[in-house]
Amino acid sequence: MLPDEEIRLALQFLGRFGPASASPPAERHSPGGPVPTTAIPYVNREHDGRLQHVSGQTGDFDVLVWGPAQSGKSTALALLERRAHQVGIESAWFDPQPFVGDSESRDHDAHLDARVAMDLCELLQAQWGLAKPRSGPIDSIAKLNAWLPDELAAKGPSAHLLILDDLANLGPGAVARWTTQFLRLAGAWRARRDIRLSIAVGATHQFATSFSSHFRLVSNLYWTLRVDVPWFTEGEVERMTDLLEPPKPARSSLASTLYSLFGGQPYLTHAAADDSAFLDAVQTWSSHPSDANAVRLTSLPPYRRHLAATRLAMFGPTYEPTTTEAARLRDTFVNACDAARSKSKRKATDLNPNHLDFLKRARLLTPTGVPVLSIYSLLAADIRGHAE
Repeated sequence: MLPDEEIRLALQFLGRFGPASASPPAERHSPGGPVPTTAIPYVNREHDGRLQHVSGQTGDFDVLVWGPAQSGKSTALALLERRAHQVGIESAWFDPQPFVGDSESRDHDAHLDARVAMDLCELLQAQWGLAKPRSGPIDSIAKLNAWLPDELAAKGPSAHLLILDDLANLGPGAVARWTTQFLRLAGAWRARRDIRLSIAVGATHQFATSFSSHFRLVSNLYWTLRVDVPWFTEGEVERMTDLLEPPKPARSSLASTLYSLFGGQPYLTHAAADDSAFLDAVQTWSSHPSDANAVRLTSLPPYRRHLAATRLAMFGPTYEPTTTEAARLRDTFVNACDAARSKSKRKATDLNPNHLDFLKRARLLTPTGVPVLSIYSLLAADIRGHAE
């Protein structure tokens, strides 16, 4: 018998003669942000094929990827970008951050648009090697529209993909301006034979009576492909747990537990599968919803992150209801959660139709006005607490 150390060295030596194309082990991706297709636990989803197909076609394309908060939109855009690179398309990823300012100020919109235009201009100079503006800073949508097409034309016929994720972070007013004044005009630039520009936009469902209608209007005239990113199916949760490779007897049990607790909400499902303390806190509170168990759960980072994403989707960049209408939306959600806890017989028909439409799209309430997840009563309590 060979000593253990000799066996280890022999196996290491023989391993050199394995397949030369063997890939390095996949890295485990922490919950939050786009999951690379080469990472664990990337889950293939129904819309993946459509995204890969459109990016592999000859010619330019425009894609809208939208859905509830933390449903996997950025992951879908990352897949699109990876496929674009494979076919020789240069990309630039722009992640506009919420602009917190006095929304009632006369100059608020101009300041917001100036910041976005300047940040985007600087990014494209760095990513695509475009020349600096020669006539002053790019501090408006109009100036961006005057600078960008000439610089793209000067760079030659190479193909480019601009990814804007998440456009809804800017708020409904900015979304309306950037879709009508920039995105649609950028599509018209392609009439020039010297410009090849594709655009992909990610957008979280956000409350505003005009938000969805703006996207529908632009969609009818503009988007090559519109992808709605839903929550995980039960089968996708099972595939995710398989990729995480828990002990075999526990895989089906873990998948069933995750789906019963989170209904396929991608971020919460991934976070609970990755963080046993978070999973245990949710299970404990679900079984014994005491104040002490609620405090334990609501102090954990995955819960706080999901709360912040929900507040951003409901109220926009300020994370707070700054208008009477937004305050009514808050009250609609809070009252629906309170009614569910008290087993009230209030019906969805009692709710404001615009509020209910958003809350259904955001997967916060069911079509009958009931919270989709039991832990959303905790979100409602936190959102109400900010108002008191």
